[in-house]
Amino acid sequence: MFNRLLEKEEQQSRLFGEMLRRFSCETRRDMTMSDAFALRLAISRCRACGATDACEAWVASTDGTEGADQFCPNTQAFRQLGDPAKS
Repeated sequence: MFNRLLEKEEQQSRLFGEMLRRFSCETRRDMTMSDAFALRLAISRCRACGATDACEAWVASTDGTEGADQFCPNTQAFRQLGDPAKS
């Protein structure tokens, strides 16, 4: 059971990082306290999300961000946290 929990945490961390990359969040250098709070909420939502398998399938099927809002509760947060120069 413990291994299954660790595998799930690893999977969600990997997918979260991929979403940050796709929405150009990792290129931001100027994070406000409000942004940091939004990021922390997004991490919590990801951990509680029941769409991990849908996310995994979506990541494997596309390189962009189109369709993320169909399953991801963090799409709006990723858009807000993303690099405005890449929007």
